[in-house]
Amino acid sequence: MLRTLGIIAQYLYLIRIPVFFAAATLVLAVLAFVGPSTVRNVMVTSGWLDLAVTSFLAVFSVALCVFTGTTIWNLASKRFRVPAFGGTRSRTAFRALPFLVCALPLLIALYVRSSSEARLERVTGILLGAAVTFVVLWVVERVRRWLVRLLAEPVGPPAHARGPLTQLFHRLGNALTRLTKWLGNGYYDPEFENGVRGRVEPGHALATVATLVLAVVYFAGYWAFDPGRSLLESPSIAFVLLLLMPLQVVLAGVTFYLDRYRVPVFLAVVAYVAAVFTIWRLDHYFPLQESPAMQAVPLADAVNARAAMQQAHDPGTKPILTVVAASGGGIQAAAWTARVLTGLQAEEGLGAGFARSIHLVSSASGGSVGALYFLEAIDSTLGAPLYQTLDDINRAAQASSLEATAWGWVYPDFFRLILPWGVNAFKDRAWAMERAWERSLLRLETGVRNTVTPGRASSLSDWASGVRRGVLPATIFNATVVESGRRLLVTPLDLGSISRGRGDLADRGVAALYGLSHFDLPMLTAARLSATFPYVTPIATARRTSGEPLPAWHVADGGYFDNFGVVTAAEWLVTLLEHEDRLWERFRRIVVVEIRAFPADETVEPPHRSGGWAYATWGPVRTVLKVRKSTQSVRGDFELEILSDRCPGFLESVVLAPDGIDPPLSWHLSEADKVAIDRAWEREREGAEVKRLKQLFQDPSDSSASCRVIDQTR
Repeated sequence: MLRTLGIIAQYLYLIRIPVFFAAATLVLAVLAFVGPSTVRNVMVTSGWLDLAVTSFLAVFSVALCVFTGTTIWNLASKRFRVPAFGGTRSRTAFRALPFLVCALPLLIALYVRSSSEARLERVTGILLGAAVTFVVLWVVERVRRWLVRLLAEPVGPPAHARGPLTQLFHRLGNALTRLTKWLGNGYYDPEFENGVRGRVEPGHALATVATLVLAVVYFAGYWAFDPGRSLLESPSIAFVLLLLMPLQVVLAGVTFYLDRYRVPVFLAVVAYVAAVFTIWRLDHYFPLQESPAMQAVPLADAVNARAAMQQAHDPGTKPILTVVAASGGGIQAAAWTARVLTGLQAEEGLGAGFARSIHLVSSASGGSVGALYFLEAIDSTLGAPLYQTLDDINRAAQASSLEATAWGWVYPDFFRLILPWGVNAFKDRAWAMERAWERSLLRLETGVRNTVTPGRASSLSDWASGVRRGVLPATIFNATVVESGRRLLVTPLDLGSISRGRGDLADRGVAALYGLSHFDLPMLTAARLSATFPYVTPIATARRTSGEPLPAWHVADGGYFDNFGVVTAAEWLVTLLEHEDRLWERFRRIVVVEIRAFPADETVEPPHRSGGWAYATWGPVRTVLKVRKSTQSVRGDFELEILSDRCPGFLESVVLAPDGIDPPLSWHLSEADKVAIDRAWEREREGAEVKRLKQLFQDPSDSSASCRVIDQTR
C-alpha cells in the first residue's frame, strides 16, 4: 500500500504543471464569487459572443491539460525509469472528454457574472463555445492520425517516384524522427516491432497537433483583439486563459525534459528571464520628442486668458477662481472625477459657469484619466463641455481598458521574453491601454472642439495652445520619478513661472528631467504616466522615436507622492497669491474642489488579536500602505487650512467623495459598479458640500480684500 502511494506521489509530481493549471481554472471560478471586486470584474462578459469565446477557451484549456498530463503519465516509466502505473492505451484526442467536466465550475461562473440579462443568450453563448471545442477536438484527432501515419511509414520508393508534396511530408517526418532520437528516452522507442524499426513514442503526435492548434488560436487572438485595430473586444478572463494555455504547454514540455536531469523548472525559468533582461536590457518606453511647437504658458498668461473667457460669458461680476484637485484610484477615480465635474456643470445654480471658473486641474493617477475626458470635451466657444456631451464623458470615463491591458500582457509583453530582439519598443500593455482610451475619446460627440484635430488624439502642445487662448484651464498631471521619489509635473504651464519663491519646482518638469529645451508628447501618454497603476501599467522611461538616447529616468504613478493632487494645487495657489502681481484681486473668491475617489470617512478595520510570524512578515508592508494614504490626506488638508486661515472667507474648499461603494482597484467597472457611482453622486449632490458650493457661487459679495499677503521672506 505504501509503495503504491509512493508511486502515485511520483506520478503526481511529474504531472504537477498540468494539474496546477487545471486547478487554476477552479480557482478562477471560486474568485468569481468570493474574490474582491477587482478580481470579480475580470470575469464579466457582456454578450453571447464574449461567452462563446471565453467558454471555448475555458474548455480547450482543460483539454490541453489533459493532453499534456496523460502524455507525461504514459511515458513516465520510460523517461524517468519509475514503475509503470495505470497508463492508458487510448491515444485519441477524445480521451479528454471525461475530464472536460473540470471546466464546468468556470462555465457556471461565466454564466453568473455575465452582464447579459437574457438567460437564453447566456446559455447559447456557453453551449456554442463548448460546441466549437468539440469541433476543434475532432480536427485535432484527424490531424493526429495523419501525423502518426507520416511518422510510422517507411522511407518508401525513390525520391524521383514521389511528388513534391509527398517528399516534403516525408522530409518533415524524418526530421521529427531524428529530433526525437536526439531527445532520447520518452521521445523515441528504439525497440518498436521486435527491434526491427524504432518509432516516435505515442502521445507526442497528439501533443504536437494540440500545440499547433493552440498556436493558431493564440495568434488569431493577437490579430482579432489588437486594441489598435479593435476588430473584436473580449473580456479580460479570455486573455487570462490565452496566457495560461501556452504557459501550461511550454512549462509541461520543459518539465518532461528537465526532470530527468533533476533540474527544477522554476530555476530554469528564472535563469532564462534573467539572461534575457541582462543581454537585451529590456525596458518599457514612452515617446518623447523635442518640439519647438510646444511653448509653455506662464501662470499669469493662463490665468488672464481664462478670466477673460469667464468675463466674456458672465459679465458684470468678478469671477470665481476654481481649483480642482482630483485623486487617484484606478477606473473608480476616473469615473468619479468625470461624474463630479459633469454633475456640477449640470447642476442648477452652477452650470457652464462652474466649468469656466476652473483655472487649474491638479490630478493624480486615475483622476488624471477622468480629467482628460472632461477637458478634451471642452468646446472652444463655450469654454466648457457642451451639455449634450456630458453623458458621453461619463460613458467614456467608465469604459473598461482592462481588456486592452490584458491583451498587452498576453502578447507584446510576453513576446518581449520570447523574441526580445524583434519587438516594438513602444508597444506594450501601456500602449494598449492608451488605444482603449483613444477609442473612448473618439466616441465623444465633440465635433466643434478645436483643441485637437479630429481623428487624432491631442498633444501637450495642443493643450498649451488651448490654455493660452483661455479655452482650457491649466492642467498638471502629477507623476513620480522612481529613482528620486520626487514629483514629476506633466503640464503645459511654464514651471519657472510657478517656482518663484518655491524652491526647485521648475526642476520637476519633464523638460528638466530629460534635459530638453522643448518637448511634446500625447496627452494620452501624459495621463497614463500619471496613472501608472502598480503592475497593471508598466513603469516606463522616455525614448525618442529617433535620435540620441535620453537619460533613463523612470516614471511611476503620481499617487506614490501625492494621491490627492492637493500639494501641487496648493503650491500653484501660493504662487498666485504671493508673486503674480496681485492677480488674485481679479476674483471675488477662490474655491478648491477636492474630488476624492474613496469615501471621506473610511471604516477602520477592527484590531487583530492574531500576530506571530504572519503579522511580523506582512505588518510592515501593511503599515506602509495604510500610512501612505493617511499622511498624504493630512498633509494636503493642512496646507489648504494654512492658506484658508491667511485668506478668511476668500479661499474655501469643498470635498466631494462617494459613500457606500466598494470600488475596484483596476480598470474595469461592472454595470453594478457604474450604477453605484451614479447613486453615490445623487446622494452627494443632495449633501452639504454641494449645497455649500452652490452658495459660494451664488454669493455676489467680494471677499478678496480679506486675503492677507503671505510673508514672502520665509
